[in-house]
Amino acid sequence: MKNKRLFSLAAFLAVASAASLAAFTDAFAMNGSRSFPEPVAPIHHQETIGDLAYEFRLNSNQFSLNDEIEVYAQVTNKGDEPINYTSGSSSCPTHVGVDLVHQETNTRLAVKQDDRACTADLVTSTLAPGNTVHNTWTFIPERWQDSKLILGDIGDYDVLVSLHEASSPFAQSQQFAPSSATITLLTE
Repeated sequence: MKNKRLFSLAAFLAVASAASLAAFTDAFAMNGSRSFPEPVAPIHHQETIGDLAYEFRLNSNQFSLNDEIEVYAQVTNKGDEPINYTSGSSSCPTHVGVDLVHQETNTRLAVKQDDRACTADLVTSTLAPGNTVHNTWTFIPERWQDSKLILGDIGDYDVLVSLHEASSPFAQSQQFAPSSATITLLTE
């Protein structure tokens, strides 16, 4: 009698386990999604476009609405000629430009404000052959709308790193094409 009960219990568990596995497999197939989050990984991106070698780093590829997003970026002139570029204002130079642009809404995350008082002038700088410029930017998961900060959009953002062309800091020629990678802003 004892062996019969053990056999019945073992048979029940085998059937229950098989049924549970089948239900899980069916649910997974129907949803087409994973129940496990994507792995969080740092970003270290290197790319050469024309004569400019870009390198930038972020400590993660995913951020929450509570995180600050720090981007270290540098650009090296690998060419034989000096390159003129717009480096921001004389009081607050920003040699390497960084933007975090939402892939669907085209909105940009805001840069964390500091206590510096920057002048409104634009300065042209020269990047000599073999020289490197760098900046560290800290972004917050918010964006500007109607002169106030609101929460940033959830989803994927392109990290765009570039020098700004001296003749037109708001347009990019092929020589000044940005280097990019993707990060994700999550709710948690």
